[in-house]
Amino acid sequence: MKVFLTLTFFLFSIISLSAQKKKNKLPVPPNSISINDSLSIDQIEISNIHWLEYLKYLSRDSGRAFYDKALPDTVCWNEIDTTGAQASHYLRYPAYRYFPVVGVTFEQAIEFCKWRSKAVTDMWNKDNPKSIPLEFTYRLPTNQEWMAAAQGKLDLEKHPYGYEKYLDKPRLSNDVNLYFDQLNGDSLSLELFKKKLNNYRKTSKEPIFNILKKSFLGVFSSKKMTEYAYSLPSNSTNCYHMIGNVSEMIAEKGLSKGGSWAHKLGESQIVKTQKYTKPEPWLGFRCVVEVHIKK
Repeated sequence: MKVFLTLTFFLFSIISLSAQKKKNKLPVPPNSISINDSLSIDQIEISNIHWLEYLKYLSRDSGRAFYDKALPDTVCWNEIDTTGAQASHYLRYPAYRYFPVVGVTFEQAIEFCKWRSKAVTDMWNKDNPKSIPLEFTYRLPTNQEWMAAAQGKLDLEKHPYGYEKYLDKPRLSNDVNLYFDQLNGDSLSLELFKKKLNNYRKTSKEPIFNILKKSFLGVFSSKKMTEYAYSLPSNSTNCYHMIGNVSEMIAEKGLSKGGSWAHKLGESQIVKTQKYTKPEPWLGFRCVVEVHIKK
């Protein structure tokens, strides 16, 4: 199947930025959320379609070695999927276009930001020859910048995840045997387990984030995988999946924020930090962008 790539995330309708400009204010790039007058953050995590677009341009404008260096380590999925299906299909299968890209290194994310900065800057100035030349600099957020976008105007002590309400009705599968099997040696009989599970469905609530949950069932994942970029309500700053989905790299190498489908709820609070040493199926990123008048 032919991949449809037209700088969807970064440059589509970039000419519309001129309409967004207000007197004495710099534009906010499409699909970004303003943090302050010159800094914005991506509304969603960098997704497979964005990385494929990046690879498309590298294949056209760069050497084979540079292209190969930018390929994600899809084998990281084999840690949880012994069939190899995720490793083979996750990056390029059409149904996963707007799922977060994973298996990338800190260095690969930095190179992506450099490419994106040049692409957006060049197109803006080409499409707006009569406007003041601007420069768009994309990079990984600092810890403080990421926390500001995750927290918004909410009190962190009262709202540690950046949501006023983050609990919802359980979304457990109807397959009781599936969860019974996950107990791994629990002493409950199947019949007693069914009663407890049904009661849990009726009376309890669980986090909306696709992170590991702890209840009388033990620790298990509601979905051992990433989710669609817009699958949950946005947070107080109108960003999606700041908590859960994938943990997001920040500017300090080896550290990420927000937890993921592989982290427990407590580990995923805004103030908490996750560590990584290699590409992971639970690790991705989003960018911040600084907009300046070009010198």
